[in-house]
Formats: sequence, C-alpha cells, structure tokens
Amino acid sequence: MQCGGLSDMNKNKENPFKVKGYLCRTKDNVFYISVSFYVSNKRHRKNFYLSPSIKHNEANKLINQYEQQVMETLQSQQSRITSGSLIYEINFYKEHLNNIRQNTREKYETILDKFIEQLEIEEQTRQCTVYLQDFQTPHLFNYLQHLADKDYKLDTIRSHGSCILKAVNDRRAVLGLSPILKPDYSNLSVKSTKQQIKRIYFTDEEIKQIVDFTTSNKKYNCLTPVIRALIVYGLRRAEILALRWSEVDFDDNVFYITRTRVRSSQGIIDDEQVKTPTSLRSFPINDIILAEYNKQQQLGVWSPDGYVFLNNQNKPHNPDYVSKLLKQVIRELGLPDNLSFKSTRSTCATYLISSNISDSNIEKWLGHYDIETTKRYYAQQTMSEKNNILDNIASHMPLN
Repeated sequence: MQCGGLSDMNKNKENPFKVKGYLCRTKDNVFYISVSFYVSNKRHRKNFYLSPSIKHNEANKLINQYEQQVMETLQSQQSRITSGSLIYEINFYKEHLNNIRQNTREKYETILDKFIEQLEIEEQTRQCTVYLQDFQTPHLFNYLQHLADKDYKLDTIRSHGSCILKAVNDRRAVLGLSPILKPDYSNLSVKSTKQQIKRIYFTDEEIKQIVDFTTSNKKYNCLTPVIRALIVYGLRRAEILALRWSEVDFDDNVFYITRTRVRSSQGIIDDEQVKTPTSLRSFPINDIILAEYNKQQQLGVWSPDGYVFLNNQNKPHNPDYVSKLLKQVIRELGLPDNLSFKSTRSTCATYLISSNISDSNIEKWLGHYDIETTKRYYAQQTMSEKNNILDNIASHMPLN
C-alpha cells in the first residue's frame, strides 16, 4: 500500500534521495509507514509506527507527511556535510563503525556521544557552528581538560582522546584535510588523588599456587590448561576460549588466533572477530595444546571444529563463568583481589620485558595496537623468532 507525494518527484529531479513511503501492517494489525530512501547508492528504510486505533484511510494520508519529514532530514544532513559540520562528521563516523567488536563499538559510541553533547552546548553558547576543518589539537585539548575538571581519571581521558582523534582524523582524511596531532596529556591539569599502587601481575609463587590448587581440585581443574596457556602465550581470555582445532596446524606446528569468544549485550555467547587487526597472529604449538588434544582423543570428545579448551562437562567455556571460577580460586588462596585473567597477560608481558626481547617482538607477540607505530605491525615475524620467545618464556615459568 502506498500513497503519492514526494515519490512522484523523481521525474523532475526534486527527489534526489528517491524518498518513497509505504503503508504497512504488522501481524498484530498495527499500521506503520515505511519510508525508503537512498544515500550513497544504498537503500535505507525508516519506519514510523502509528496509533493502534488509527484507521486505514487516516493512515494513508500520513504517508506524504512522513516522506516530507525524511526528505527534510536528509537535505539538512546533506547541507551539514557540505558545510563541514563537526557534529555531522562525528555522527557519520559513529554510525558507520564496522569491523570492530560490539563492546568496543559501544565504548566508542558512548565516548563520541559525550563529545557531541559538549559540542552542541558550545554551538548554542557561541551561536555558531563548529566546522571539521577548523577543529585542531588545542580544541581537543580543551575538551579533555573539561573532562579532567569533571574528575575523569587520566586513563579515561586518554581513552576519550584517542577515540575522538581517530574519528576526527578519519573524517578529515575523507575530505582531504591533514590530520590533527595528538595532544600533550602531560599538560593536562588532572586532580591528583592518592591511590594505592596495586600489582597487576602474578608472581612465580602465585602461579605455582594457582596451578597446584586447580590441578588438585575437581571443580577448578579445567582452569589449569587455560591459565597455563594464557600466561605462556600472553593471550586474552576471549582469544584462548575461542581457539578451535580447525585453527591448529600440527603439520606446521602452529596455531592461529582469528576470533574471540564473548558474551554479547543480549546475553548470547558467541565467537566474534578479534579486538584489533594486530590481534590476528600465530604461535608455535607447545605441550599445553598437545595435552588437550591427547585428553580429548582419549575421552572421545575431540572434533575437527571443536574447541581446544573445554570445561568439566567437555563443553565450550562460558567466559563469565571462567572468570568467576578464577576469582574464587584467588580468594581461596588469599591472593590480592584485584588479580584476574587480565593479570595473566600482564604476567607474560612482565616476563617478556625482563627477558630483553625487542619491543617489536613483544608487540607482535601480545598483539598490541599503537596508532603511532602502526607501520611496524606490517613486518612479518618469523616462526623461528616465535619459537625462541616461546622457549624463553616457558623456561622461566614454574608451570609444571
């Protein structure tokens, strides 16, 4: 069902977005108007749900109204992008975040929404538009100082700064503008709060305690191989839990990190893509992986596409439950309560640094991403170098 209106304007080119409205009905007999339009040669839809009490004839008359509303919005957006409005550009960047994990995308969206909110206040106060081409490092610094004045911690401010800088420079690049430089965070006036310095890595004795405890305790023994692998390889919890046998190549003695196992905001546990492009990496196989293979073969639960690490019911691990188990172990042993699975990665990093391994090899091993040294990640690391790192780490750690 449809009505005339802006859809008739295609003939005289007054409808460049090809806006066209349709009257539709849900399974529950609720009317809604679906307006389709094209932006960058891609078709989009916007639905407007109507009152359940509205009649068919009345609903039909509203099609033109909603077509007009969508057209005005699109024309306004087109005008803003032509003028280089910073708010429009940031919104555009936010709405086209692709190829990143859901929790990372939500974090970016939250940061950018706060930034846009402050920009809107500034524009209303000054009664003028902030343009992308005029936005420079001092303006970003002023916003970060605004966060500092609101008692944001320095790490949080850095996170906001990196996200905003990436969004701004991405849009500047599209418009052929030079990138703005990173602000000097040391010049920020951040309120000093006396904080207790907490150790975030496991000591040798703590590693031995955890391995001994989990190995001898039936409830926790599924944690032992996971913890050993995390510390040796410096992997993230989500990376090790997502590892499948299809990514393990015994012929070449190597396995690949290609995904993560996470819980979505809808509560569904599923595999997603890795955190950053540099998280895609490979490692030599050692006795930890081989032991899991032999164990699953003996139990008859091995599958070519199955997970490398399974729980005590021989099923894939629930990421949240694994963390809960480790926290219980830490408390049972009386270890510092701030230690967690993140501490296994910090432990590996500590050993790498103390072993005099080059910064470049450490970054590749851990899959770190640094916007200022991105080019270094394109260089390939040989498997012999990785074998040397693996032997170096394993020889220093009391995991057996």
